Amino acid sequence: MSLLKVHSKRGTSRSLTLDVPSRANSYLTIYSLAVGIPKGQIVRELIEDWLSRQPDDLSIANKLVERIKREWKIQKSLKPIDIVQNHKDFLKYIESIEDELRHKGVEEQHIEMIIEGVTHDGKN
Repeated sequence: MSLLKVHSKRGTSRSLTLDVPSRANSYLTIYSLAVGIPKGQIVRELIEDWLSRQPDDLSIANKLVERIKREWKIQKSLKPIDIVQNHKDFLKYIESIEDELRHKGVEEQHIEMIIEGVTHDGKN
C-alpha cells in the first residue's frame, strides 16, 4: 500500500505520451507528491492554460490548410502535367490527408473543416 498515492479522475479524455527531461519529471513527481495532485492533472492544467492563449480552431485549421496546399503544389510540380491524372492524384492526396488526420486523433469536425478548406477553391 502506497502512503503517497494520489487519486486520478478520468473523464472523456485521450492519452498523450511524451518524453520530458529527467529534471522536469523528477520535479513534477516531487511536486505531485507534495501537493497530492497527480502529475497528469498538473500537465492537463498547464495544457489548458496554454490552449486558452492560442488562436481559435478555425485559425489553426486555416494554417494547416495552407500547409497542405503548399505541400500539394510541391508534389504536383514534381510530376508531368496531365489534367486527368492530376485530378486523380489530388483526390488520392486528399484521402491520404484525411486518413492521416484520423490516425492522429483529429476530431471529425476539424477534418471536415480542413478538407473543405483545401478543396474549396477548386484549384488542384
